[in-house]
Amino acid sequence: MSQSNMLDLFYFNLKEIKPIIFIIVRISNENDEKILIEHTDYLFDCLIQNKLADISDILIFNLIKEYENKIVNWILPSKESNKNVLDRIENNKEIINNIITSTLKNSNCYTIISFSKNEVKIKDCNIDLGMFSEMYF
Repeated sequence: MSQSNMLDLFYFNLKEIKPIIFIIVRISNENDEKILIEHTDYLFDCLIQNKLADISDILIFNLIKEYENKIVNWILPSKESNKNVLDRIENNKEIINNIITSTLKNSNCYTIISFSKNEVKIKDCNIDLGMFSEMYF
């Protein structure tokens, strides 16, 4: 397979929302989404190895699916994630949307992960993504 375009994953890990951590990513086609689906566990492992996540965290992939004009949340717990928190967020999708909206309005993104099927690069940044918060209403 030829080198895929790099996806920019905007990573948020704030103590105020622990054990939830999340990644916002804009997906422009089905191929990029498929690659992301196939590598979610690998990405979570990379976060843990780089001390950007704990084994008990719950990782939310927040996909802005531009080609379908919708937003989807994938919830990826680990074996050690808190089952009570997991049940609450799985049964009430508004909780995740409220957390993401509030975080985007009040916090910048300080870590960006550039990802393709063949490569992961983790970089520091300081990006205000507050403009995305309006998409969740």
